[in-house]
Amino acid sequence: MNTKTFENRTGARFSLLCIAAALITYMSMYAFRKPLSVATFEGLTYWGMDYKIIAIISQVIGYTCSKFLGIKIVSSMKPGQRTRYILGLVGVAWMALFFFAWAPQPYNVIFLIINGLPLGMIFGIVISFLEGHKNTELLGAGLCISFITASGIVRSVGQFLIVHLGVSDFWMPFLTGLVFVPFLLLGVWLLGKIPPPSEEDKVLRSERAPMTGRERRKFGVTWYGHHPHYYLATGIYTHNDINKLGKNPKNAFVSTSRGVGRFQPWGQHSLFQVGGAFSFRTREKNTAEPPVGSLSSDGITTLFDIPMLEASVPNMGTEVKGLVELLCLGTRFMVQAEYYWDRMNRTMGNAYRTHGGYVLGGFLLTGNHFEYDSKTAVPGRPLSPRALLLTARLDYADANDSQAGIYGGSVRDVSLGLSYYLNKYIGFKLNASYVWVDEHCNDFYQGNFFLAQMRVQYIF
Repeated sequence: MNTKTFENRTGARFSLLCIAAALITYMSMYAFRKPLSVATFEGLTYWGMDYKIIAIISQVIGYTCSKFLGIKIVSSMKPGQRTRYILGLVGVAWMALFFFAWAPQPYNVIFLIINGLPLGMIFGIVISFLEGHKNTELLGAGLCISFITASGIVRSVGQFLIVHLGVSDFWMPFLTGLVFVPFLLLGVWLLGKIPPPSEEDKVLRSERAPMTGRERRKFGVTWYGHHPHYYLATGIYTHNDINKLGKNPKNAFVSTSRGVGRFQPWGQHSLFQVGGAFSFRTREKNTAEPPVGSLSSDGITTLFDIPMLEASVPNMGTEVKGLVELLCLGTRFMVQAEYYWDRMNRTMGNAYRTHGGYVLGGFLLTGNHFEYDSKTAVPGRPLSPRALLLTARLDYADANDSQAGIYGGSVRDVSLGLSYYLNKYIGFKLNASYVWVDEHCNDFYQGNFFLAQMRVQYIF
């Protein structure tokens, strides 16, 4: 195979090779996990349970624990370590299957826990090869084909070994893995040939960097509760980057809360919701220099790697944010609006104040009803397949504060959009906007402009 094809990042062949590399690798991983379900272990019972049930539960325990381990291991993994990790983790799982076949029952199920422990991290590593490219959604969708095909293929191989070659139920999983070792090596080799995201990809996508231990400690705790007539959520975090207040970790705490009330005035598929949110961030501690905050906004598009609004806030102190929201859903229409304000207090000088908001209206030309997640109090796409949605939106944001002497720019825009939702997974969106900017916006956006955007959305 000519791997120079990977260098042509825009061609269909590049996408197909990336999908093939990920698909072969992840499908091969299934060979070290799924064949166990083919075995019957007929007549074996321990502790009042069928042995197969004990075996599968043991493997699932290891696989589940692996997902939590992956939060730390996969998130902090460097690109150069990925291929070695895949081979090493699958190798551990394969050796566990060997000892499962060799050790006496029922104590050999301990090796099935060990078998599951590394395999739950493989998907996160494989998908990291595809992330950051401008067609990541397409590549990820191709990888997900393995969910449908891989299990059936490896189960068929395992069944063949038992029925036609007389392999025992205990040795079958190990030998099935042996069959797929060459395919695993091929898939991992191909993954290693995928180039990292280009500069163009980084403009169109957010670059994913390894998460260090300090960054992982930025997490906090949350609580939420929901009821047919209300939704409440609150949380406290360390260094919550609510306003992109710099890239380095900060010694500060943030508390955020949101609450809404809701009812259905016109029946089951209608909704009226009103609510608000509040956030408070403490002053940063233990800094060598007076902290400098920053505020930035991409505006109506993320196509350009240049924020439309941007401001630096010297002598940063505490920060208070607030938001008021309104949502109304009907059979064929929706109205959504938000108004927000932000006050960045300073240890020297006047506080820096910004505000903005939007109003969005939508009408279904075809189809009926909108999705609504009651657990998060957030609306979604139309419920009907082949729905055609017409939308209009007005946005404004003002990051200028004459009293503080900080001018980050002011922007207003009006947008019209037309969206076609083929089904609950695929949508096609066309949007046209006219944008008014002032003299304080980023130099890249000087002068009012018109922008048309089109995208295909795939949810999986």
